[in-house]
Amino acid sequence: MKNNNQILRFFLLLAIAVIVGQSAFAQKSNKRYTEAEIKAEEQFVEADALFLKGSHTEAVEKFKTFIVDFPEVAMAHFQLGRAYNALKETDKGISAIKKAIELDNQNRWFMIELAKVYESNGQAYLAANVMVDLTKVEPKKDFAYKKAAFYFLLSDKPNKALSILNKAEKNIGFDAEIAYRKYVIFMAQGETQKGIESLQKILSFHPKNTGYRLALAETYLKTKKPALAEKEYRRVLEFDPYNDQALVGLQRRAVSMGDKDSSGLLDLVKKPSVSIDLKIVELVPIIQKATPNTPAEKQKEWTTLVE
Repeated sequence: MKNNNQILRFFLLLAIAVIVGQSAFAQKSNKRYTEAEIKAEEQFVEADALFLKGSHTEAVEKFKTFIVDFPEVAMAHFQLGRAYNALKETDKGISAIKKAIELDNQNRWFMIELAKVYESNGQAYLAANVMVDLTKVEPKKDFAYKKAAFYFLLSDKPNKALSILNKAEKNIGFDAEIAYRKYVIFMAQGETQKGIESLQKILSFHPKNTGYRLALAETYLKTKKPALAEKEYRRVLEFDPYNDQALVGLQRRAVSMGDKDSSGLLDLVKKPSVSIDLKIVELVPIIQKATPNTPAEKQKEWTTLVE
C-alpha cells in the first residue's frame, strides 16, 4: 500500500508539472520540494478533481487556498474562473480568467474561454475584442480573425467585422471562407458589387466550386442580371451536368426572360432523383402560357415535359 501511495504521488507531481508549466514547481528539475510545496501541489490536483466531479463550491475554496501560496500560477486562476462560472458567479469568473491572461498572455485557451463567457453573458463586443487580442498572439492563424468577426456581427458592428477580416487576408493570405464571410456582410449592407467581387475572387482560386458559383448566379438573378446568372448556371453544368440547383436556376432565368428554349427544364424533369413537387413547381410557369393559339410544335414540347 505504501508503494502504491508513492507511485500515486509521483504521477500527481508529474501531472501538476505539466499543468502549471512555468510555475514554481517546474522551473528546475533538480529542485528539492518542500513539504509545503508538495501539499500545495496535491491541493491543486484535488481542486481540479473536484471541479471535474462537479463539486464547484469545494473546488473554488481549494483553488483560492492554493492561490494564496502560489499567486503566479496562471492555470490556478483560470480553473478558479471556470469554477466560478459553473456556479453562475460570472463577474468573479471573468475576473479570475482575466488574471490568468495577465499572468500568461500567450495562452489561447484562456482567451477563448473568456470570449465564450462574454458571449454567454450577452457581451459580444467584449468577446470580439478578446479575439482581436488573440490575433496578435496568432497572427498567421485564421481562427481568431473569424471568431472576432462573428462576435462583431453579434454586436451589430459589421464594419469592424469587415476590418478584422481584411486584416486576416493581409496577414494570412487568401482564404475562401473569409472572402465568403465578407460577401455575406456586403450583401447585408446592400453593397452588391463588392459582394459579387468577393465571390469572383473566390472563384478565381476555386473555379469548379459549384457552391460559390451558384451563389454568384443567384446574386446575379436577384439583382436583375439574368444573362450573367445564365452564364454561371451553365458553368456549373459543365462540371456537374445534373446539378438540380443549376437546372432549376437556368429555367427560372429562362422563364423570367420569356426564353423559348426549355432544354434545361427537360433535363430537370427527366431526372428521377428530383422530386415530383419540384418538377411541378417549375413546369407551372410554362404551362400557364398555353393558349388555343399556341403553335403545335410548342404544344407538343410542353406535352412531352408534362408526360
